[in-house]
Amino acid sequence: MASEELKIFTNEEFQSEDIEFSRRTFFGSAIKSRFIRCNIHLNPKGIPAYRDGSRFLISQCVFEDCSVTAIGKLKALDFTHAVKIHRCRFTGGSLVEAKFGAEGIEAPSEPWVKDCDFSAVDLRDVRFYQTQTESVVLPTWPFITAVAQENGVIFAAPSLRRPALTLLLDEVSDFDWEDLPLQRAMESLVFGVGLKSTQASIQVCHAEDVIKRGAGSMERLRTALERFAHPAIRY
Repeated sequence: MASEELKIFTNEEFQSEDIEFSRRTFFGSAIKSRFIRCNIHLNPKGIPAYRDGSRFLISQCVFEDCSVTAIGKLKALDFTHAVKIHRCRFTGGSLVEAKFGAEGIEAPSEPWVKDCDFSAVDLRDVRFYQTQTESVVLPTWPFITAVAQENGVIFAAPSLRRPALTLLLDEVSDFDWEDLPLQRAMESLVFGVGLKSTQASIQVCHAEDVIKRGAGSMERLRTALERFAHPAIRY
């Protein structure tokens, strides 16, 4: 694989530097490294994907007080391998199917995502695991956010009739939608959200993607969200 030719930051620390992960710089991975007050640019152009679809391998790293810019459309960015991002701001193009936080493990003693701002980046099916809502600033409409819990209120506990799913999904499925395509589109908003470590505690998508699943139009989707008026879904 061509990506194996790229260099790896390993056991390094950078402070107040401009760091570019790209084909041009030949840096595509970072392991056990710290980035403090750095400007990070992630440019996937020309970098082949790994099996999971990601262009960059980032593992056991710390990003503190950094600005992280996605160049163009960045697919499957995976910050779930012991990657801490504290007080960072994400900007630039699109993050598509990105993942942040502690996925599939016991809750860490210190949150992996803390006080981060994602309000200036295009989020498409982006998931945060074991992340509190107060730890992230997220974009508003036409972006839609679904959360599992907040301030001690649990929205997506395991379902009583479908234990593998959630009560939140039950509520969406049981609501009186105008038609089945709209119901299925609304179910997609909350399907992966829950309390288990393998489920996202926060999920963000764009209204355009929900429309493609059967919601019809921006106006129809917005009206449907207002009718449902569930506190777990924000826009």
